[in-house]
Amino acid sequence: MSKQLTIQIKGSNWTVKMLTPRKFIKLHKDWAAMTLPDSKEIHFRTDFFLPHFIRHELLHAFVSETGVENVKMDIDDMEELCCTIVGDFGIDIIKIADYILIFFNSSFDTKK
Repeated sequence: MSKQLTIQIKGSNWTVKMLTPRKFIKLHKDWAAMTLPDSKEIHFRTDFFLPHFIRHELLHAFVSETGVENVKMDIDDMEELCCTIVGDFGIDIIKIADYILIFFNSSFDTKK
């Protein structure tokens, strides 16, 4: 059974789902987490549910919400975009990540 939570990222609703390793691997191969911009979902594995993965996936979601995920950029432009997002939304990313961590850790044992 997967547990889910709805969060707001730059005014858009995103769904965060916690999946068993077996279900996650069936959907996404052997990654630790996955952001799905088209469906506005972030999936986590119960066995890789760590704060740095949460913040990492949230940055993907924030990049998606800028509308530039399909724009060809050189490395300097991508670096500038990431720095701008962290500068403008870094505190939000940390607060949302903490909320996600608390929600799922209080919902069930994520180590199973």
